[in-house]
Amino acid sequence: MITIDFPTKIVIGKTVINDAVDELSSKFKKLFIVTGGKKTCDSKSLKKFLQELEKKNISYELLSGVSSNPTYEVVQEGVSAFKNAGSDCIVTIGGGSVHDSGKLIAILVKQQLQVEDLFVENQGFEKISPDIVPVYTIPTLAGTGAEISPASLLRHNKHKRIVFSPYLFPKVAFYDLETMHINNGQLCLLTGFDAYVQSLEAYVSNQANIWSDMFAKDGMKNALQALYLLSKDGNSFEAKEKLVIASIQGLLAVSKSSVGAIHALSDPLSGIFNTHHGKALALLASTVVEINIQNGCSRYQKPAELFNVIYPGDYNAKNLPSLIEKFLKDIAPSLRDNVPNIASPLTKIETLVSDSTNPDMFGNPVELANSQIEKIFKISLNLD
Repeated sequence: MITIDFPTKIVIGKTVINDAVDELSSKFKKLFIVTGGKKTCDSKSLKKFLQELEKKNISYELLSGVSSNPTYEVVQEGVSAFKNAGSDCIVTIGGGSVHDSGKLIAILVKQQLQVEDLFVENQGFEKISPDIVPVYTIPTLAGTGAEISPASLLRHNKHKRIVFSPYLFPKVAFYDLETMHINNGQLCLLTGFDAYVQSLEAYVSNQANIWSDMFAKDGMKNALQALYLLSKDGNSFEAKEKLVIASIQGLLAVSKSSVGAIHALSDPLSGIFNTHHGKALALLASTVVEINIQNGCSRYQKPAELFNVIYPGDYNAKNLPSLIEKFLKDIAPSLRDNVPNIASPLTKIETLVSDSTNPDMFGNPVELANSQIEKIFKISLNLD
């Protein structure tokens, strides 16, 4: 077992769901469990957790059905359900959207704030107080780092909004490697791809530093190795552990640096078209890297060299876009199926471009003109 204090306490091992039940039952009278749709409800993680609760006669309320890119309506439903249940803590079991929803419910149950008050662009970080329901997380996937992050993403009026507060850190994240099962669809692997993108963007960011570099280099390497192995065997214990570590490293790298244009451009794809976050990142990644290189970013040499861990060879920065594409074809061959359909390209692309000017863009290593952002969308969405 691995235990790390972040400020979220991180516990990684084969049977940590038992530890989660022991800790939660010693502190709380009634749990409020937030989870996802059918796949998550059928997951080994949720089933084992509920079985252990029932063995110990621990009371709980279950809110299921949280989907990718959660909306305010889902969060508000959770707030009402929590209050009616009389629970005293929140446990989130699932992927990033489930953890994001749980953290937002934790704020709104206690604080008289409108959803718009929470957003970063409205200085929500100044309005959110420490009075938040305790949140514990049990990831069924790894990649976004949402289970240990002080931020949440919300889809509101077809815009992806960011909520941040140091009070949003979950208390404990329990990674049960025995029940995590990655190979149940390419979207699980694309969720893991976020770990790679976070480390990549933190490394090339204009905010990069020796501290973020330390996490980002290992994070990229671990993510590439883990995802490649998991695409072959979703139950590989070693690969799952490596992806969990990569996810944590990516989050730590970003916390000391920033993300960039890949994340910034993914936000409107998720907001307007409800595109899965991991898929949006994967559609954009190689083209953003190509444009950044053309604009003079000089830090892509090391990320290119790291592909040697799965594709032996000598690479330089110019190879990186094609290496990313090769990698994505290996782990997610159906990536470009059901690409967002833009009925009137000119109008919609203008909206995509304007919505890309968001906080995620500020860390990009080079400044991108609107015409270059439009070009990235056209190439990535097969509009050229």
